[in-house]
Amino acid sequence: MANLRISTEAALGPLSVEVIGPRGERVGAPISLTSLRQAAVLDAVSPGDYTVVATRPSGEQLISSAKVGADGGDALIVMAGRSPREFMTEAARLGLTYAPSSADGGDFRLTSIASPRAANTASRSMSVLLGKELGVENFQLSLTEGLKSAESSSRSSDLTLRCWRFDGQWRPCDPPHALPSEDYLQVGIFDNRPQAIGLMSDDGFGPIVIAPPLAGGLDVTFLAAGVAMDANADREANPSAVRVPIAMAVPRKPGHADLLVGLNAALLPKASALLEEGRGMNPEMALLQLADKFDDSAAAVLGAVFLARFAPGRLPLRWLRNLNQLLPDVADSWVLLAWARSVQGDGDLRWDMTIAEQLRKAAACRCTYFSRTRFQLSKLSLRYGPFPRAREEEVLTPRRARTGDYLDFAADAGGLEAFWGTSPTRPGHDVSRGTSRPTGVRVALRQGRFIGIG
Repeated sequence: MANLRISTEAALGPLSVEVIGPRGERVGAPISLTSLRQAAVLDAVSPGDYTVVATRPSGEQLISSAKVGADGGDALIVMAGRSPREFMTEAARLGLTYAPSSADGGDFRLTSIASPRAANTASRSMSVLLGKELGVENFQLSLTEGLKSAESSSRSSDLTLRCWRFDGQWRPCDPPHALPSEDYLQVGIFDNRPQAIGLMSDDGFGPIVIAPPLAGGLDVTFLAAGVAMDANADREANPSAVRVPIAMAVPRKPGHADLLVGLNAALLPKASALLEEGRGMNPEMALLQLADKFDDSAAAVLGAVFLARFAPGRLPLRWLRNLNQLLPDVADSWVLLAWARSVQGDGDLRWDMTIAEQLRKAAACRCTYFSRTRFQLSKLSLRYGPFPRAREEEVLTPRRARTGDYLDFAADAGGLEAFWGTSPTRPGHDVSRGTSRPTGVRVALRQGRFIGIG
């Protein structure tokens, strides 16, 4: 018997790895690899030819072969294709973009947020948005049922890259440096406060992405094909009623990137292993070790939101209450606390607010980090609310935006809070205010492609 050594060529994000033996049988238990654990050893393997299948959160599979002899064998899991742009290398390694090899020819395509193997609405909408077959038989979605891609992709407009910084209120600030190409516009966020990045048309309307202040930074990459889909911004008018993918988000720290990719995945085999691996199989300790809440509170929120999806019964209430005290102006901390209480009960803690009151606090917050928080807030509001959304058409003072407004104009940005609107607190077209041409860095969008910035 010998050992089979399995490794990845780089930090490829969360992978669930299975080994297939010479006769097609599964060998051993599935193995979890992450950007922080890029190698593993399968012991006591008989000599022979083996196939290693690594499954991404999107459902995409990376396949490699290995020959095991008396001295063992090695299997190397490599990135499929190549990075479409040099500055997109990390996104490509995580499976967010894909490009065929030069021998295959053809253009790159999105996979993780648009994988044909991932049965989620964002992947279906992106398949139509790109207007091309993604290589899976019978997957193509009828344009009459999907997004208005032909009309939107042919549009041309001049946009303005705008930025807001949150310090209890959203205030305009200078936008970060942007790296452009025809298909992408990438901005790097390095700030200790939340920022909102938008690409606004001359009437002040456009896609807006909220960027949490993750230690180490965060790259937000706008997709030209998605930004051109403003005709589908309103979910009521959108024939498919799904969120338009407008951006990708890649934290600079590999562990954070794994969690964000997993959080936005349709399927994540052995999800809890991302937090448990190498930490004594204790999710609570893993969460505490993931990020000290006082030094990197945004990463702490990310870890808690991840647990809320995959292991809600194991969220530590005391830890969440401390996080809420640290981030009282961020909706995620209130929703996480209310969600954990709804699942676990009140425990042995005394509470000065009901769950409904905590949800009202969340709804009043002007900053939300992750899109899943918005959906959790909506679901909990139905149970502990409801919060009325009706209003008269003629009002002297416009009401504050509610959760449903953000969902009506929601966009897909790799797990971050994102929507179409006129400012970080105003989703949708703001008919109550006169519009003026926004000021900032100008970006030209022609035929669904970025052609200039300046």
